[in-house]
Formats: sequence, C-alpha cells, structure tokens
Amino acid sequence: MFGLVVGSYLYAELSGWLKRSGASKLGDYGKVTLPDALKVPRLPFAIGCAALLAVGLVILDHFTIR
Repeated sequence: MFGLVVGSYLYAELSGWLKRSGASKLGDYGKVTLPDALKVPRLPFAIGCAALLAVGLVILDHFTIR
C-alpha cells in the first residue's frame, strides 16, 4: 500500500516534466490493436481467438473436478 501511494505521488510530481521533455510521447503509436501489430486480418484473428477460447473452455470443463 505504501508503494502505491509513493509511486502515485512521484508520478504526479514528475508528470509535468515528462510532458515538457517529450518522454511521454516515446512509444506512442496511437490506437494499435493486436491484429494490427501481428499484421493479420481482423476477422480470421477474431474467429481464431473464439475457437481457441472454446477449446480452452471445453478442456477446462473436461478436467475440472466437480
């Protein structure tokens, strides 16, 4: 808890300097989605994720002790 308070205080104190120095713009690529970063079409990516989720849930259901 103490670390959270100290960290937020330090960030609040340094945020003005970070904006002036341009350090807050480092790595700012705008809105980038996972399919954009992996350079794959969105629809096949979404279908693949849905299939992977379904398989994972079936496996969890099969191996979960009730």
